[in-house]
Amino acid sequence: QTDYVFELSRLCAENHDRKTVADYIVSSVIMLSRADACTLRMYEESTGDVVLASSFGIPEAALTEKRFPFKGSLVEKSFLAKRPVKVIDLVQEPLYRTVRWTRTQNFTSALILALSFQSKIVGSIALYVTPEKRLELFDNTFLERYAQLLGIILAKR
Repeated sequence: QTDYVFELSRLCAENHDRKTVADYIVSSVIMLSRADACTLRMYEESTGDVVLASSFGIPEAALTEKRFPFKGSLVEKSFLAKRPVKVIDLVQEPLYRTVRWTRTQNFTSALILALSFQSKIVGSIALYVTPEKRLELFDNTFLERYAQLLGIILAKR
């Protein structure tokens, strides 16, 4: 686990571009969580939207909603609660907007982690899993701590 923290620190110290850092973050979160898919979204203050920065495990054709409003979203719910939001059944979650692609990929559950810095929203990580992996994903305290570090790093990019 610490290897991911050190590698992320190295990327930032070497001043890599935002896309390289975003891709590394998604890759590391996938490895740390063993989730089936992951999205990293960044908050755009000018529009109030969260916008896709990087993803893994989701076909490009399924990424139809690359941006959505922060207000009224699961990301906002996680940010206001100051903890991850666990969604056991995505189809039944009223705040979840893209049910169709999750059905085609057999993703039933998700973990939404708001990324923040100095009490301001920076972005979010969303992890998606099939029914077999649900319990494994929801019991990952390191991932919550890693998300705190990601908020700091992404706020400075």
